[in-house]
Amino acid sequence: MALIHEKLALINKEIGVIEKNQRNQSQGFNYRGVEDVLNSLHDILAKHDVFVLPSVVSPLTREERPTRSGGVNVWSICDYAFKFVTSDGSSETCIVRGEAMDSGDKGLNKVLSVAYKYAMFITFTIPTKELIDPDSESHDPKPKTEVKTPTKEAQKPLLTPQSEDWSKVVEWLSKDGNTIGKVESKRTICIDDRNQLIKEASELAKANKK
Repeated sequence: MALIHEKLALINKEIGVIEKNQRNQSQGFNYRGVEDVLNSLHDILAKHDVFVLPSVVSPLTREERPTRSGGVNVWSICDYAFKFVTSDGSSETCIVRGEAMDSGDKGLNKVLSVAYKYAMFITFTIPTKELIDPDSESHDPKPKTEVKTPTKEAQKPLLTPQSEDWSKVVEWLSKDGNTIGKVESKRTICIDDRNQLIKEASELAKANKK
């Protein structure tokens, strides 16, 4: 038996219960956070001269999922290898898939955290007072909603000061009753160009009234 296997067995004997003391308020369930795992394992791993090296073993995949409030969450999936190494150089590797959803830029961090804590849970069979077997639950998920990217035909043409019809749009907008909203219903305009268009149309309208 390699030294790393002896060390892992000793660590497994020393790890106690990690309870679900954290609460997901939005979905109403308790869970064990990655910080709970880190706090419980750090001293034991250090005592037995074992450290963990994570590495990515599959490409990160991302998929946009619309929310009920009209926003977008990004569902990220990645496979990680967690290599347990000890003082003589012997090692053992555990590969775990991590999945997480986030509306900002923390998706990859969440994926790594989820993969790490479940790698530790399974490797060391860390118990909880509320362990739920996957076979005790059933789910009825809704069909996946495909997030469609607008086709070129559906996209509005871009309007910039370099566009051939820029001066015509300025002239049209300078006339009474014509609004920037009507322009934006047919053309895509960035905020700086929008401000420039309004400015030029306003100056032209003033000049025409003199």
